[in-house]
Amino acid sequence: MFLRSWSVGENKIWKTSIIEETNKLSTRKRSIKKTSSSCYLYSIKPKYRNDVIIKLFINILCLKHNTKNIENLNFEQSIFGEVDDKGSVTLKKIIENQSGILDILDEEDIKYFIKYIYLLQARNPKIMKNTEIGMRDVLREGSDIYNKIVSSFGKDAFDNSFKNLMEDNNLSKLVLLDNCLDSSALLNLYQGIEYIIININEPNNSFITSNYPYASFPDIGDKKSIHVFPYSPRACLAMTHNKSLIKFLLSLKKEKKEKIVVNLVNFIISISSTEIYSKDDKIGNEVGKYINLLEYDRDRARKQFELFLDEVINDNTIQDFSPKEHREGGFTETSILQTKEKKNPRFWKWFSKH
Repeated sequence: MFLRSWSVGENKIWKTSIIEETNKLSTRKRSIKKTSSSCYLYSIKPKYRNDVIIKLFINILCLKHNTKNIENLNFEQSIFGEVDDKGSVTLKKIIENQSGILDILDEEDIKYFIKYIYLLQARNPKIMKNTEIGMRDVLREGSDIYNKIVSSFGKDAFDNSFKNLMEDNNLSKLVLLDNCLDSSALLNLYQGIEYIIININEPNNSFITSNYPYASFPDIGDKKSIHVFPYSPRACLAMTHNKSLIKFLLSLKKEKKEKIVVNLVNFIISISSTEIYSKDDKIGNEVGKYINLLEYDRDRARKQFELFLDEVINDNTIQDFSPKEHREGGFTETSILQTKEKKNPRFWKWFSKH
């Protein structure tokens, strides 16, 4: 469990989140055991296992992927354990290489590594909820899938099964399992991607992690995106198709790179997460103001991202909004966009060309 790398003693870490009732930022120590749920997200509970349509979906997945490993309906045990084991082995190879192109690795290694980082994102209740929302539309009354199921089993059976599918994230589990078993689409996203390992030594700097430990921005399918995975407080895997960004990160002076890149990585992790975990409560409070920004204000997240990259290129001092203004939806007197234009109006044009 890589969360132990962030332990501050007694198997506890600093957890930062926004308390819904008060809309205030909270940073407090929490046990690792309570932070990482001991309950498997990916198993179909016994009470749902005889549902006719859930059984149908399982049979379809078994045929599609030519496997019987999912028949016990505990996907963590039968499928994802193997992905974690083999994916972590590939991660060690990447760490040893320090930099390179993912394609030079063994094809089998790449396949399991891509599944491994996919699961780092998918093992998140928010992702499961978003998947459920998308699938509700796919199964809406009148859709092709709805009509096929109703014609085979009847409307009453569908209505009963739909209720079971929506409970306990059952449908999301099946969809995400399908995505993991069929890695072809995931592999296409990462073809030709370059990676570097960022190690930091400055004691006042450290990476955070979160309930969304592998994050991408602006978007996982965007070739200009940067993908980050801090696997310890002192080290982070960064991947991107943007060769110029890789060169800049590699060429920055050591003392300059640490401060700027830590800020950039911690920002990307924070905006994608509802909880962040750190070894230092000060760091949690500092980056906590960005928590879940991507969920409710993608445009503002993008503007702030531009400023962080502007700092990477030109070492500009960034100005952002305070935690209070962030939650209430306001800006500082000098807006992010105005600051960007004053500091470096040429930056986004540069970034768009690479």
